[in-house]
Amino acid sequence: MKVTIRYIDKTIFDGQANEVVLPGLHGKVGIKPNHAAMSVILTAGEICIKSEDQDDKFPAIEGIAQVGNNLVNILLTD
Repeated sequence: MKVTIRYIDKTIFDGQANEVVLPGLHGKVGIKPNHAAMSVILTAGEICIKSEDQDDKFPAIEGIAQVGNNLVNILLTD
């Protein structure tokens, strides 16, 4: 699935992933390909992007993620 992580003024990740783990309001949220459409409010924690050959981690303070049609769009606000 395609994953994009960005701030309002810049993109910090744009690539493919097998799994995304997000720091949601009520705990970690795992997203895999063909996941149901949803929105996740992000809190302080770590976004983990897992692909076949590596794991990337990005700090998050606040933001929102939208999931649907094998796309995960993450907008960080801080």
